[in-house]
Amino acid sequence: MKTIHALHRQLPVVWALFAALSLCTGTAPAQTYTTIDCPGSTFTQGHGINNLGEVVGNCDDASGNGHGFMLRHGRFTILDVPGATLTRSLGVNNRGDIVGRYEVGDGVSHGYVLRNGSYRTIDPPGSVWTNARDIDDLERIVGYYDDSDGNEHGFLLDRDRYVTLDVPGGVLTTANGINDLRRIVGFYVDTADAGHGFLMKDKGASVTIDVPGSVSTEANGINIPGLIAGDWDDADGAEHGFLLTPHGFETFDFPGAPDTTPFGINDLGQIVGGYLGTDGLIHGFLRGCARSRD
Repeated sequence: MKTIHALHRQLPVVWALFAALSLCTGTAPAQTYTTIDCPGSTFTQGHGINNLGEVVGNCDDASGNGHGFMLRHGRFTILDVPGATLTRSLGVNNRGDIVGRYEVGDGVSHGYVLRNGSYRTIDPPGSVWTNARDIDDLERIVGYYDDSDGNEHGFLLDRDRYVTLDVPGGVLTTANGINDLRRIVGFYVDTADAGHGFLMKDKGASVTIDVPGSVSTEANGINIPGLIAGDWDDADGAEHGFLLTPHGFETFDFPGAPDTTPFGINDLGQIVGGYLGTDGLIHGFLRGCARSRD
């Protein structure tokens, strides 16, 4: 399997064409961090962000019920699949289509896409548990599912056709993010039980992504410029964020947080995720440029 260094040699044109779009990349003090909390929530995570700055994610209310949300122009809209006991919203494209997962009380998870106010269930053939993680502007959806033998696979749903995604040599694969160039990022576990991020291109060739010094790396989101956001664990078990650019890895943490998990990134380089606060609760965050966007 190729490494991320080979990827840098193969995508110079993509980097050059779209680098100007990535306005929020770089190091402090250009970056700002904003906490995202659903009103009255005890748990919030930002999971996806589009180029309009619309954020989707998850929050739990005071009773412990799990919901999805859309944050648009500073206003939260709670998202619940009709009849579901749990809803999670995980990805959003520039058309406003939202993907995620839901449960109906039996512990079985189903994927969904919310389009034009209508929910549609997503379950790959042979699946017993499904999570839809991201959607691009061509309405291609990626995620992962468990089969009846307990094996976890990534999947791509493209025009009603399901494609199973397994990293060669991996015993577990999850597909977490996709961009409009059909570049897919995710996570796999090898036969030595080590976790790695990956980038998968059109024909299924995989590039491993490992933050130097990490004991586990997971790639969660990719934008059109090819910037990849994700998380990594250090030897002490602390979780940190990373951004992979043409210049290499930038690692970061929400200020003062012991654990930081980035999930989604848009074409402007804005990143959303979750962090562990000093109050012991998980909060969502937006990492962006110093210049605000309305």
